[in-house]
Amino acid sequence: MKIVRNGYEYIIDKDKLLKVDKLMCNVFLMKKLLEESQEIIDSKAIDVYEYADLLQVMIDLGNLNNISFNDIIEAAQDKEERLGTFSEGIILND
Repeated sequence: MKIVRNGYEYIIDKDKLLKVDKLMCNVFLMKKLLEESQEIIDSKAIDVYEYADLLQVMIDLGNLNNISFNDIIEAAQDKEERLGTFSEGIILND
């Protein structure tokens, strides 16, 4: 079983779909984070739609846990200002 986009309820036979509570939705969204991350890797990091899927899962997981998209963006900007980004390829050799 895996979580799918809401629009699938209009595409897939309703007998094959199940609606879960908030706790289980959290669990399935966390699994979906891993799945979508792997799909970006599998696409050699060039499929923009896989990035869109990952972002949507992050937005939905945040909303489910009372963290808005704006909260996430503000936190990302704060961390970028304080610590920078991951874009320069600096590796911790521990």
